[in-house]
Amino acid sequence: MTGKQRFKCKMQKTPHCTICRLEGRGDHISDVTHILGGCANPGMRSLHNNKRHDAAVDTIYHAITHGYSGSAKVLRDTGKEVDQVLRERHTLPQYMFREQVHDRRKVKRPDIVVIPRLPAQADIPTTFQPRRGGESMKVVLVEVSYTNLTNMNNRAQEKRRKYEETLTLLEAQGWEPELITVILAGTLGEITIGTRKALQEHLGVRKESLEKLLA
Repeated sequence: MTGKQRFKCKMQKTPHCTICRLEGRGDHISDVTHILGGCANPGMRSLHNNKRHDAAVDTIYHAITHGYSGSAKVLRDTGKEVDQVLRERHTLPQYMFREQVHDRRKVKRPDIVVIPRLPAQADIPTTFQPRRGGESMKVVLVEVSYTNLTNMNNRAQEKRRKYEETLTLLEAQGWEPELITVILAGTLGEITIGTRKALQEHLGVRKESLEKLLA
C-alpha cells in the first residue's frame, strides 16, 4: 500500500512518504508516482530501477527474438548468468574480437546485442571468424534506460558517448555496429516515435509485440 492509501485507512498519521521524512527530504505525498519514480531513497531507487530495467530488457529481448524468428543470434545482459552458457555471458563475446580480450572491463556490456550473422540456435564460436564473401557483418547494440520526459535527449547522448570507444573497436574488427538506445520515460515507460521506428525497422519488432511492449 502507498502512504496515501495507508493514511486513508488510518494506518498512519499523514499521507507523506515516511522514508523521505525520516531522511530529511521533506514532505512528499506517498502515491504510486512517488513510489515508482520519485522516492530519492538510494535503496528504493536502486531496487526500483534495477527491477524495472531488467523487466524492460527481458520484454524487448523477447520482442526482438520473436521478430527475427530464429534468423539471428540475440544476446541479453540482465544479470541472469545462471541461465547462460559461458560464451554468452558477455553480450560482446570474445568471438567478436580478433585478439584475446584479457580485461573485459574495457568492453562495455550492452543490454542486448543482435548478431544477424549467426542463427539463433548456433553456438557462438570461440574465435573470430573473418567475413566470407558478401556476408553481413552488421551487429546491433541495444541500451535500455529510464529517465524523465525532459531528460530523454540528454540520456541518449550519454549512452552514445559511453559506447563511442566500443563502437570504434568493433569497427576495427570489421563489424558494422549500430547503437540503438531505448529511452523509457516516466513511470509509464513512454518512448519516442523515433525509438518505435527503430524497434520496428532495425530490430524486426513486429507491431503486435510492440503493442505488448508499450502496454
